[in-house]
Amino acid sequence: MIRAFVALEVEPSLLQEVARLGDELQQGACARLRATWVHPARMHVTARFLGDIEEASVPAVAEALEESALGRDALELRASRLGAFPDAARARVLVVPLDDAGETAALVAALEDLLEGLGLPRETRAYVPHLTLARLRVAADLRELVAGTKVEMSGRARRLVLFRSELGPKGPTYTELAHADLGTA
Repeated sequence: MIRAFVALEVEPSLLQEVARLGDELQQGACARLRATWVHPARMHVTARFLGDIEEASVPAVAEALEESALGRDALELRASRLGAFPDAARARVLVVPLDDAGETAALVAALEDLLEGLGLPRETRAYVPHLTLARLRVAADLRELVAGTKVEMSGRARRLVLFRSELGPKGPTYTELAHADLGTA
């Protein structure tokens, strides 16, 4: 068994902007938060967390990536705000939500259909594309921070990637197992 997830790989310029925002928050408004900040090299837009899967199912999942990406252009993503999960009043995760015209959700829905056909249960939570900035060790009220932080950045996602995730004392290690390219639009 391997622990796996599918993610959209976001171009480095957007990751750099998000990392810069994270640094500003970490040194300023969020300096007192008990949080683990995500290193830019580990940032990605999770399309679907798979959990533990049989290693033998990797080729079928890779084929599902290819099929769901077929005929789709690169995704134009915009960030215009901060967000928090489960919500800003009792935040456990600080994120940069990503907006588009629904293309990301459509891609993820197509992938969900294909994965369900492979026997993987559907995700029950609503899909919210985002980049994670930090995971809070203690829930915090971030309503003021979320409402008062201006965010304006954009970038593209050009690949859908199947990653193996191995947890370790210094954080997770991600290994690419397969990918599917999105178009060049």
